[in-house]
Amino acid sequence: MRTMTLLAVLASLAVGTAAPRAAAAQTAKAERAAKAHYLKGAKLFNAKQYDQALAEYRAAYALSPKPALLFNIARALHEKGDRTEALAHYRRYLAEAPTGPVAAEAREYAAALERELAPPHVSAETPATPPAEKAPAEPPPAAPPPVTPLAAPANPEAASAEVVTKAETTPEPSPFRAGLFAGLSAATISWADWNGGFRFGPAVGVFGSYAPAPWFALRMEVLYAQKGSGSDTVNYMASWRMDYLDAVLLGQAWYWHANFVLGAYAGKHIGGDTPFDEAFLKGGDFGLVVGAGLALPVGGGAATVDLRYEHGLSSLKNDADAFSRVVLFTVGYSMR
Repeated sequence: MRTMTLLAVLASLAVGTAAPRAAAAQTAKAERAAKAHYLKGAKLFNAKQYDQALAEYRAAYALSPKPALLFNIARALHEKGDRTEALAHYRRYLAEAPTGPVAAEAREYAAALERELAPPHVSAETPATPPAEKAPAEPPPAAPPPVTPLAAPANPEAASAEVVTKAETTPEPSPFRAGLFAGLSAATISWADWNGGFRFGPAVGVFGSYAPAPWFALRMEVLYAQKGSGSDTVNYMASWRMDYLDAVLLGQAWYWHANFVLGAYAGKHIGGDTPFDEAFLKGGDFGLVVGAGLALPVGGGAATVDLRYEHGLSSLKNDADAFSRVVLFTVGYSMR
């Protein structure tokens, strides 16, 4: 007798343990099937096959009655023109999930449908339409609000059907910049037999830059500058007036609004007047550039202030070592 009682107790425990496991397995299976119906419905909705999408959404809701699926069903009904039923499903969604992820969209769609479905206002002075007469045809419905994009859940294992809306993003700043600048050049000549002072003149240019990192940029410039030297008062020789068109390549390191530049230039002698015959002068010049500057935000770009030094490495004369030395002070504007 005791043996029979023990067996009965063990059997009841086994049945009690197996029942929750079987129920949990059945629930997981239903959730997976609901998710498959939802994903298929989302593809059909985006392909504008609203009748088929509605059938898939209803099948998903039958297996897993999640509030988000009520919104999906409402959207499919809305797009296929069943406005009354769509409004009812929007209201059901809002009743079950008043703070859900698409509650704002549901309220907007519901409000639009309520306005469309509201009966026309009849003035007290306007006689009612006789029952025997046919009511005028209903005006065509207004275009529904824009379709909210649907997407599959980010997590493939998620059991619930979730509507994903587009997130507003802030565009990344462009790494490219362009601008122009103008200012003053103060130039002299480094030559053993020359004691000239500085020659002051205009400098103007344009630039483009590319920033592969927030703190560094590569900058290319085309610069016109008056170079040369002031008069040699010791030897009573006239000043060197030499105008150059330079191509400048710089590396630009940034810290806050300040920048530091290091690079090189190659210049073409395009005009001027010197104490020497042109046969004694070279047509080009190249050298190093070093400097610093500031860029302060103004409008959609930045106002710039730069101070640089150009150190010529090639002689300006064919028969002697005469090198250009130039200080440039410019202001400009940089645009994206």
